[in-house]
Amino acid sequence: MMAPHFAQVAEQYHHVLFAKIDTEQNPKLTQAFNIRSLPTVVLMNKTTEIARVSGALRAPQLKQWVDENLLKI
Repeated sequence: MMAPHFAQVAEQYHHVLFAKIDTEQNPKLTQAFNIRSLPTVVLMNKTTEIARVSGALRAPQLKQWVDENLLKI
């Protein structure tokens, strides 16, 4: 389960908004973001997708992914 890892990493970034979307309750949003598998993490800068990763990540892996991709902004 990725949720606790997601929450742990989110606490470390006060300048980044972390949000979870209930894909069953929001099928149009799921389609708009082209979500094909769960979990999927999408890093956005306003309306532009910077990066995405599918599959469960533990906190250290997720933090590394966020750090690497924040450099692209």
